[in-house]
Amino acid sequence: MSSHWAKEYINDLISKGIISGYADGTIKPDQNISRAELAVVIIKALGLKPSADAKLDFTDAKSIPSWALSYIALAKEKGIIQGNADKTFLPNKECSRQEALTMIMRAFKPGSSITRAELFTVLYKCIKK
Repeated sequence: MSSHWAKEYINDLISKGIISGYADGTIKPDQNISRAELAVVIIKALGLKPSADAKLDFTDAKSIPSWALSYIALAKEKGIIQGNADKTFLPNKECSRQEALTMIMRAFKPGSSITRAELFTVLYKCIKK
């Protein structure tokens, strides 16, 4: 990861305790993120602390990893996630860009419009790889 284009951002998020990587010590920045992983990262980025006795009513709640359960419950409580029409969450499914942006927008509520500078910054970061 020493030459990865996102190294600076990743290291900053690690130093803030927002991401921690996998049990083997890797970050795997080019691996797609799961819905469960994204929910955990967003809750940590917001500085929220989940409850230890979290409960979820998703029909696939048993498939939610224990390390993510309380974070997903808090994300649902805060309206960041809603689940699917069939009342599942699909925690291990790769998160689409649309799902990721929807969760981020719900979490951070940046407003209903975007300035030209904000758009240009996001666009620049998307094409600068």
